[in-house]
Amino acid sequence: MRQRAGNWIVLLLANLYLASPVVHDLGLTASDGRGIDKISLFALPASVLWLALVQCLFRRQWLAHAVLFPFYVATAFDLFLVLRYDTRLSSSSISMILENLRLVPDFIRAQALPLIVATAVLLVLFAAAVFAGRNLVIRSRRPMLISLAGLAVLYGGLLAYRTRATGSLREAVGEIVVHDRNSPFGVLPQGYVAYRVYRDALEHERRAASFSFGATRPQAPAGPELYVLVVGESSRRDHWSLYGYGRETTPRLARQSNLVVLQDMVTQAALTQISVPLMITRAGIEDPDARANEKSIVAAFREAGFLTYWLSTQQRDHFTGAINRYSGEADHTWFLDRRHDGALIDSLKEFAARAPGEKLFFVLHTQGSHFVFKDRYPASSARFSGAAGDRDALIEQYDNSIVYTDEVLARLISWLETRPGLAGLFYVADHGENLYDDGRQLFGHFLNNEYDMPVPALLWMSDAWAQAHPEMREAARTNASRKLNTRVVFSTLADLAGIRIRGMDVSKLSVFSPGLSPGTRLFRKRDRLVDFDEWRAANVPPRSASRADLAE
Repeated sequence: MRQRAGNWIVLLLANLYLASPVVHDLGLTASDGRGIDKISLFALPASVLWLALVQCLFRRQWLAHAVLFPFYVATAFDLFLVLRYDTRLSSSSISMILENLRLVPDFIRAQALPLIVATAVLLVLFAAAVFAGRNLVIRSRRPMLISLAGLAVLYGGLLAYRTRATGSLREAVGEIVVHDRNSPFGVLPQGYVAYRVYRDALEHERRAASFSFGATRPQAPAGPELYVLVVGESSRRDHWSLYGYGRETTPRLARQSNLVVLQDMVTQAALTQISVPLMITRAGIEDPDARANEKSIVAAFREAGFLTYWLSTQQRDHFTGAINRYSGEADHTWFLDRRHDGALIDSLKEFAARAPGEKLFFVLHTQGSHFVFKDRYPASSARFSGAAGDRDALIEQYDNSIVYTDEVLARLISWLETRPGLAGLFYVADHGENLYDDGRQLFGHFLNNEYDMPVPALLWMSDAWAQAHPEMREAARTNASRKLNTRVVFSTLADLAGIRIRGMDVSKLSVFSPGLSPGTRLFRKRDRLVDFDEWRAANVPPRSASRADLAE
């Protein structure tokens, strides 16, 4: 009897090992005082129920764990990523592995000793589980039925909730697949999502294989350079105190020198998977697919001799569409799923330290103010609290997310100021957000209206860059008050780094150029191309574009 109890304890330990990566997700939000988030609350019971079902289904425990061997291996790799890189075996990390299979031999050589030790521990644990289960049999069908019922309630309830929220069964299923991080079986949906991303990236690589911008730098300066594009998320400029908002949401940026605040920037579409590709490519909202076989500004910098990096706190999944293709153009990609945006600064500094004296270009794709707002900042960064009603509490959380964006950008600029050589930064949000602003009671984005189209955008240049290009800095200051849309991002970044594109005059769409000619600010409204300024003049009362009075 005692030996039998001991065998069950060994199997319990084996199951704890298989489910252990979920602890990482539990700790991510609990550690900063926000409690356990919904993804973690889903992953923990899902892990327990799936493991129970498999072992009840096979009944003989040695056979169940023998069948589970591939998941022992997957769990080991998941734990390696957690311990070494503080991330999970998600669609983001799996897609990065698929894109860098050629580096696997180098990785094995570099990590030979840890891999040998980990493999030995894994095999001992697996052998112990199989040996302990050799005489253990689950004879009753009741545990299996309970597990099935639990999974049906868990997944069925979530599916019903998300279907009601999204209005689409297909979209709800897709969301569950993308966010299912149970351990160890979550590797299956995550792997499926990664495969879809990888397949799409391969197709883009094939189509764009022969494409070249002919990017050159006629007057490349000596010494190191570092340029950064920061892509904001769901941030609307009338909630930035830099733009006159009553609450002090951006005090750190307000103190920065060499900062040019672009006063009237609008996005081309209030949806990330459309707006971001339109920022970083030469495509326009008139025909987003017209340049589908072209590459992005990342490839242009790479052609011009820069080491390129794409760092993101957004999960890499098929919902983000073309963004995945363009992130794959970078020399180095890194995804910090479900981390706060400050982690991007730490990663950027680490990558930059590995390439001293080089010419570097970074894209930082942030979570910014993406809903759920309270999950976008550490509890220690919250500036506003005590709202009486749900709506005001929501606004407080949204404003706190902007306070954190201010903190992250100020940290990045402060660090850039300490680096030798030329440096520059361009921040622009992908779109804004509706926040129950008026009688329409609209919430979210992709409504393409006066709340989710205008976005904050700013340029920062180091003293060394400003001294080398005084006329460009002056042009940027002059152009800061002009009506702009995100079509200027590609050319402005190229001009910032002195990159010239074959057959293209970047000065026409560069904020650094006195010849800037941004053109009509088009967007789509009910499948029609519409002039944003004409639409706003005809449809928006003077005060509806601002909520500054909220904080007064």
